[in-house]
Amino acid sequence: MPLPLAPAQLSHIEKDALIAALTARMVLADERIAAQDAHIAAQNALIVALEARLNELSRPPKTPGNSSKPPSQGQKQDLPATATERPARKSRPGVGRTLHPNPDRTIDRRLATCPKCKAVFPETSQTPQQVYERIELPPVRPDVTQIRLFGGRCDCCGERVTAQAPSGLEQGSPFGHSIAAMVVYLHYAHAIGMERLALLMNELFALSISEGAISNILARARQPLLDATAAMVTALFGAIQPEVWVSDMLGSQRGHGALWQVCLAHLLRDAKYAIECGDTAFSAPFRWLLLRAIAIGRRREALKDTTLKQYLHDLDRRLDRILAVAPIGEPGRKLHKRMLANRAHLFVFMTNRAVPPTNNISERHLRPSVIFRKVTNGFRCEWGAQTYAAFRSVVSTAKANRASVLDTVRFVISAKRPGDALAGAG
Repeated sequence: MPLPLAPAQLSHIEKDALIAALTARMVLADERIAAQDAHIAAQNALIVALEARLNELSRPPKTPGNSSKPPSQGQKQDLPATATERPARKSRPGVGRTLHPNPDRTIDRRLATCPKCKAVFPETSQTPQQVYERIELPPVRPDVTQIRLFGGRCDCCGERVTAQAPSGLEQGSPFGHSIAAMVVYLHYAHAIGMERLALLMNELFALSISEGAISNILARARQPLLDATAAMVTALFGAIQPEVWVSDMLGSQRGHGALWQVCLAHLLRDAKYAIECGDTAFSAPFRWLLLRAIAIGRRREALKDTTLKQYLHDLDRRLDRILAVAPIGEPGRKLHKRMLANRAHLFVFMTNRAVPPTNNISERHLRPSVIFRKVTNGFRCEWGAQTYAAFRSVVSTAKANRASVLDTVRFVISAKRPGDALAGAG
């Protein structure tokens, strides 16, 4: 094998060729290194994505018990397969239907003779042995009033004139307040769609009404319901700002009251989810602290004001120690960050007996609206949503006052307003 020549022994042409070969090798090596770096970067990005996906899949699922998900999105537990596996139902005393205090008619049946021995049975010795009722609904049909306005051409002035309509029977929609109240009640209170509502009105009340007429009735009911809602809000609050506003941590819920009490029920579910994700350092003691605060809150009526203040200071000191602990996992870190920013709103209820620690009452009032949305698939126009929101306010007020919902709607629909008339087609 020949020995390589020294650089001094190479000609200029050989030196140029050698330099070119070495440069080509260096460029090729740089390209390979760049390709390897790009491949490594792509693999690192894929690893990060897979780790995030694995972390997401390894977390426990969010349920209504450990998050703010509604119960409708939760998975129900399977019932026992056989009746023998099901728990026995608790017995209760039998209750019969209460007899009507003022029946429309009463039928008395007395014995003429004894069914056993055929002896004469005097009426004076007979007393009621059985009393029961048979209830029927009378046939329902519309009550139609036809208005005829007479007139003609005046012999004196030559003008054509027409008689004025009676008050409350002006020309406009043929459907009166009782039908409007029934349509609003059945559609909004019982989530009956317009097509089925038209069929129901025809079959139950022998009233032929189109879906367009139902839509017009609902549109006309918007303003009376909004007026009634505004009157209720003014009578309830007026220009006074609520002292304490209780809600979840949604941004739009802030700033409505002088003070803000965070709903502890929502935080308990968030803490439970963080614990299920492995955060036993911060979320577990934080959840225990919330449960302790709620338990103390239930005894507020029996505790003195000074005792409640001592409990409040104790809860704040415990919260300081809990917030000083570093959480584990992303859900725990998010909860920890939110509590650092909103710790002043956790225990407002402790020294104010009128403030509840949760907004469960508001959640229960919202439930009918969620059901209506799921049954009817929402609203097709803005006025429909506004009308339903006003209807829910009227209904909640009626129920709080133990009043009939249908009677309340009938009263609101028939209320006189300036310039009110049954105008509009239908």
